[in-house]
Amino acid sequence: MLQMRIFKALMSSYVDDSLIPGERVVKRARLSLMVYAGSGTWLLLFIADLVYVIMAGGLLGWYECLIPLFFFASDVISTMIRVRSTELAVTNKRVLAKTGFISCSTVELSLTALESVLLTQGVLGRILNYGDLAFKGTGNVTVPISYVSHPLEFKREVMAVSDAAKNRAS
Repeated sequence: MLQMRIFKALMSSYVDDSLIPGERVVKRARLSLMVYAGSGTWLLLFIADLVYVIMAGGLLGWYECLIPLFFFASDVISTMIRVRSTELAVTNKRVLAKTGFISCSTVELSLTALESVLLTQGVLGRILNYGDLAFKGTGNVTVPISYVSHPLEFKREVMAVSDAAKNRAS
């Protein structure tokens, strides 16, 4: 019974569980694959170390290659958990953001309280279509989410839904 509740808690979507009556998800966003860039660095270091050990006279020091391999594996696992446990969505009533796995942080920002959506993209972000979004609400609340995939498309959808909500409210 306890195992089933833990499994359900781990596999359920925060956004879907938080919807109120009459609310529907308009758009979801996910993190870009660029969050794995650090893992790629460890993988390159492992390969370089392995090539060096082989070129230096065999596999006598092969165990030295395990250090970057360990960091690569742990970085991939932690990044996979980060990607899987981050949710970002806009509904017809609010913007929902959830980060974290064991301890989680959630923000629910009403569309009528949303003042602006800030998008930051570097050159690589523009080429590979990822960026950082920050949602600024009334009361000096800012919700930053890094490495969002297709951020301009998500920002455009948030602003359209927000304008429609504000027009309905007035």
